[in-house]
Amino acid sequence: MSVFTTLKSSLKNAFDYAVYRESTENRLKKPQVIAALVTANMPFADGTESYELRLVEALKRTRTRDLETLQGANVSIILDTRLTAQTLGFADRAISGAYYQTAGKRIVALPDGGKTDAQGGMFDPLYSEQGAHVLERLAGLVREGALPKGDTAMYASRYAYHSGRAGTVTVMEWRAAAGFDQKTLAKNPALKLPPRP
Repeated sequence: MSVFTTLKSSLKNAFDYAVYRESTENRLKKPQVIAALVTANMPFADGTESYELRLVEALKRTRTRDLETLQGANVSIILDTRLTAQTLGFADRAISGAYYQTAGKRIVALPDGGKTDAQGGMFDPLYSEQGAHVLERLAGLVREGALPKGDTAMYASRYAYHSGRAGTVTVMEWRAAAGFDQKTLAKNPALKLPPRP
């Protein structure tokens, strides 16, 4: 391999890391990983024509490494309109994602507004981007071996922390049902149970 080819390859990888947050190799295999995940999770489709497209949008924004981690742990990734129809009071914490582990199955539910990113208006939330953050944090728990054993439910939400000079930092965190905002769960009892295909 020539020096020029090696340099070009290194620059391409650096560009991909800067723009896509992952290597060229991972970026190129992402379509196959996404296709496998979408096919496996179509039993949960809501019957609309755009369900698959909305799911693909969320998966495209997620790093390939995280998708492969969840795929390897047999986690089904689905869209759930219940997350965008939550009943919330002024100080209640919104659920950004829900994880269910029951009867040997693992399901992560992402918020679904029923519209693709292109169909949404200027002020509509970008659910695909929020879903990517939820999946990234869950994949981290899988890699750390930090998923609870047995039947469980966990909920993701944004938490703000004050960090000295950096000011307030907002991060996505997963918490078990017992450690999550009980007022939110009481107002949204359907979210205590996994969605049904």
